[in-house]
Amino acid sequence: MKKNLIILLVMIIFIMLFACEKNSQALDNNNDLSKIDISNKYDEAKKVYSWFDIGTLDVDMNDQVVVDDVTYFRVNDEVTEYEDLVNRLESIFDDAIVQKLLSSPLYINVNGQLYGVVADRGTDIRVGEESHQIKRRNDEEIIYEVSVDLLGPKGKVEGSKTYNFLLKLYGDDKWRFKEFFMVR
Repeated sequence: MKKNLIILLVMIIFIMLFACEKNSQALDNNNDLSKIDISNKYDEAKKVYSWFDIGTLDVDMNDQVVVDDVTYFRVNDEVTEYEDLVNRLESIFDDAIVQKLLSSPLYINVNGQLYGVVADRGTDIRVGEESHQIKRRNDEEIIYEVSVDLLGPKGKVEGSKTYNFLLKLYGDDKWRFKEFFMVR
C-alpha cells in the first residue's frame, strides 16, 4: 500500500511539473506576458539603459586604451564583451534605440572586449516615487505607463508627470521597447 501511494505521489508530481512546463510554453507561444513579466522587462530596460544615461558599467582602471584622445577602460561588470552588450540591447530595445545607444562614445569594441569611459551623471533629485500601470493596446502592443512625483526644493511633492513606454511584439516573437528613456 505504501509503495502504491509513493508511486501515485511521484506520478502526481511528474504530471504537475509537466503541466506547468506546458503552460509556460503555451504562454510563450501565445506571446502573452503576465504583469510580472512586463514589470521585469521594464526593470531590465531601466537597468541597461542606465548604463548609457546614468552611470557607465564598472571598469578596470589598470587596463586602458586611448582612442581619438579619449581614455577607455576595460569593463569588468556583468557584461564584458562588446557583442554581449549588443545582444543584450537587441533583446530589450527596438533597433532605433539600440543604434542610438551604441552611437554614443561611452563604449567601444577592442578586440571583442568591451571598453568604456568613466561617466556618471546620477539621477534627477527632483523626481520622487514611481508608480506603474500596464495598459494593453492589442495582442502586439503594451503601454507601460510610469508616473513620477515631482519634488520641490524641500523634497515635498509638488506635482506629477506621466510617461508612456511602448512595448511591442516583433516578427521574431520577442517583446522589445520601441520607446524608452530614463524618467529620473
